[in-house]
Amino acid sequence: TTMDPEWMWSLARQIFWPPLGRAYAMTGDEKYVRELVSQMKGFITSWPVEEFLGKIGTYGELTDMKYPANAWRTIEAAIRVYAVWLPLMMFIRKSPSFDTSAWVLFLNALADHGEFLMEHYSCHSKCSNWDTMESTALFSLGVMLPEFKQSKKWRETGYRRAMNDVRYQFDHNGIHIERTPIYHLTAAGAFLQVYRLAVKNNIWTPPYMLPILERAADFIAKLIKPDLSTPMIGDA
Repeated sequence: TTMDPEWMWSLARQIFWPPLGRAYAMTGDEKYVRELVSQMKGFITSWPVEEFLGKIGTYGELTDMKYPANAWRTIEAAIRVYAVWLPLMMFIRKSPSFDTSAWVLFLNALADHGEFLMEHYSCHSKCSNWDTMESTALFSLGVMLPEFKQSKKWRETGYRRAMNDVRYQFDHNGIHIERTPIYHLTAAGAFLQVYRLAVKNNIWTPPYMLPILERAADFIAKLIKPDLSTPMIGDA
């Protein structure tokens, strides 16, 4: 129901948008892009970022969380950027239905996400997997959208945070500090995206990063069951 915040937060992550992009890439049917544009316009109109800027707690979190939920927790904003919106560009960028007005709306909204994530940051001493995604989103924005005036700031800030946090999120056995398989996968996958994006764009990565990610991958390979599921441990 709408009184369940997890339901609302899941909707705000928009993980149902990439299937529309893939369907368009596979079929060329413009109906998928038209539906995506309609949903995008509805979301941006309903959830303008301005209402949530400047409401910052000790660690950069939002201090005014409307019940039952809102779309501008940092985790939702980050997931939209690096797991949904930026990948979608590869599928729909040549679609006639994604016209100039849609591009303007889309790119302006991405800029809003970048500025929001610059201002709101989940310090790793309080929350770990969130700042992994926040840093990945900022770095990805800065690298993939170099035309933006703030792209250098996003790239450098996301890079600095990610390279710092990756050292603290996994122990010497490669296990994520929150001891939950889904958070382990989330953090390792996000840091891997930063690493691969950096390598592909000739951005230096510290020598400790790849070994940490390799140990994280080895651990999850040993943890998964024959059916490729993971044990139901913690917030799994």
